[in-house]
Amino acid sequence: MAGEFPDGQLYVDLRGYDPDRRLEPGEALAGLLRTLGVLDPEIPFGLAERAAEYRSRVAGRRLLVIADNAGDCEQVRLLLPGTPSSLLVATSRDSLGELVARDGAHRITLDLLSAADAAGLLGELVGERVCGEPEAVGVLVEQCSRLPLALRVAAELAVSRPDVSLGALVVELSDEEKRLDLMVADGDPRAGVEAVFSWSYRQLQERTARVFRRVGLHPGPSWGVCAAAALAGAGVGVEAVAGDLGVLVRAHLVQEVGRGRFVMHDLLRAYARGLVARADTEPERVGAVTALLDHVVASAACALDPSSTRRRPPRPTPVTALPLPEVPDAAGALGWLAVERPALVRLVVHAADNGWPAHAVHLAEILCGPLECGGHLVDALTVHEAALRAARATGDLTGQAHAHISGGVVLVHWGRYAESTRRLEEAAVCARRCGDAHLEARALNNTAVIAVYVTGRGEEAIALLHRALPLWRRTDDRLAEVRTLVNLGILESKRGRHEEGLAHLESAQAMALACGDRRVEAEARDGLGNVQVDLGRHAEAAEHLEVALEIWRECAAPESEARTQARLGVARTRLGRPEEALELLQAALDFYRRNGYRLEATVILNSIGTAHRVAGRPEEAAAWHTEALATAEDLNSIPERALAHDELGQDLAASGHDGQARSHWRKALALYEELGYPQARDVARRLGDAHAPGTDTPRIR
Repeated sequence: MAGEFPDGQLYVDLRGYDPDRRLEPGEALAGLLRTLGVLDPEIPFGLAERAAEYRSRVAGRRLLVIADNAGDCEQVRLLLPGTPSSLLVATSRDSLGELVARDGAHRITLDLLSAADAAGLLGELVGERVCGEPEAVGVLVEQCSRLPLALRVAAELAVSRPDVSLGALVVELSDEEKRLDLMVADGDPRAGVEAVFSWSYRQLQERTARVFRRVGLHPGPSWGVCAAAALAGAGVGVEAVAGDLGVLVRAHLVQEVGRGRFVMHDLLRAYARGLVARADTEPERVGAVTALLDHVVASAACALDPSSTRRRPPRPTPVTALPLPEVPDAAGALGWLAVERPALVRLVVHAADNGWPAHAVHLAEILCGPLECGGHLVDALTVHEAALRAARATGDLTGQAHAHISGGVVLVHWGRYAESTRRLEEAAVCARRCGDAHLEARALNNTAVIAVYVTGRGEEAIALLHRALPLWRRTDDRLAEVRTLVNLGILESKRGRHEEGLAHLESAQAMALACGDRRVEAEARDGLGNVQVDLGRHAEAAEHLEVALEIWRECAAPESEARTQARLGVARTRLGRPEEALELLQAALDFYRRNGYRLEATVILNSIGTAHRVAGRPEEAAAWHTEALATAEDLNSIPERALAHDELGQDLAASGHDGQARSHWRKALALYEELGYPQARDVARRLGDAHAPGTDTPRIR
């Protein structure tokens, strides 16, 4: 059917019969939206909004959507394209009757293979041997219930034993059926499948059989050789397990989906779990999963967080001497995460919900930065929610604080500020109760940032930062302390208290010189450059920001690099070099958009618009400021809305549209007055209005 849908095909495995956890509709929609080109930061937060976005993306296109392995109608209903030009095909063991009755679906019941087709498949797989034993072939076809999976497993067993007649194999399988007593009256085809699985499993060597049943315990959609070795147990090396997996692939008991990555059909996985429940003791099963999680935590720490030493309690030490990933640089870390991310997310959830809370918390702590900075917001929120459940179940206040902070930061990207603030406040309470000064300071700092960027509450932010400052000093985190001093300096200066602001920045600069840390120096220079732009000292600002940018590039700190690029772009615009400014601003915008920093991206959109106006392109400037206004309204950021209206007014005035300009300035004036910003005076003068506010609130730029 693919030729009838030239706009492409979408596929999602709903894992409806997964023995661990099926795919929820929200997760399925997120995956489909990614396939349609929607970046994670642009995926809506709510389920209804995701469904609406999906339908709008599909509307008018000719797409074929495959929703495979559905467990029930609810997994499928929100995936319906809602447009006659596209078609959804859902596969399921269930009849999905409600989709037929309520949604107008057409049911196609797939019968078993015909006896002739099943025999033909055996012939393709086994070869000419089938021609000499037609009666045995007919019996074997029925023993496999004419199901392709069972036929493939049986065929591989026949191929691996070329000296044994098909008739002898039929007798063996008959004995296996009798042993398992699986010949039930209703002729359930799954009974025959399990008989074939069991028959094939009993031919495996003991270690290979153990690998097969233990990999059934892995909750992820795929796994690697080292994960299988961890499950297999101490004393089984990676090379040996790789060989065992090769045997299982040839036997069609597992499938290789990429170099060193394996998956298992859910029927086989359920069968393997049944085997492990009977063949292994509970301590052995628990030990196997514990070894897997120990190895995964150690691998993630090695690949994504190699320099961190502040871990509480210490991370688990793997009991098996398995190799850890060799990640030479940041690009290598991103590559490792891209391969492992789906399994890592499932492992955090599994650990949280099945008795390994410490592993869930530790793994979530390692993943929080890479997932957020990589723009994997849906996965990040799933991980932090699971970690919060795990920490609450054990009374782990530090784990709760970390999960609240990380989840709160992720929610900011979706514009859910009230919920984010609530989580950060809860994080501060948890951190204070358990005496973790570092986490309390992080919570206060993030709350301050939200207060400034979203609502413009500068005085509240200053108070929060003053509370965080002594906490950073207790933890001896110089970089965080300098960042707090820099933010205080910027806020105080923008409120007109330049002496207090410069005092904070001078303290930051002195600390940078004393500790000799280049990152601390870059942070201090970045803050000085920011304030000097506001003071009109643009050349001095550019010098500080250029040095800071060079340091961030040396340190491979892309988030800090983007922030400094944005500030240097503003400085160069003020110096009358808008084309140079636009290169820096566009690079910063690309980073922020790619990684989900929508609020920061809005600031850059406004700055890009200003650079275009300075370059003599007011119409192009207006387009950028219009986009900034729309994003600011979507995120409900009052400061950026005010600035966008102000800048749009200037663009329109420069183009000769005075009436439209005054309309935007009136809106900007109302917002500036609400915030108490000093920019209100400039707007009032443009409008010829005599009144102006008496107080102001700064913005972090």
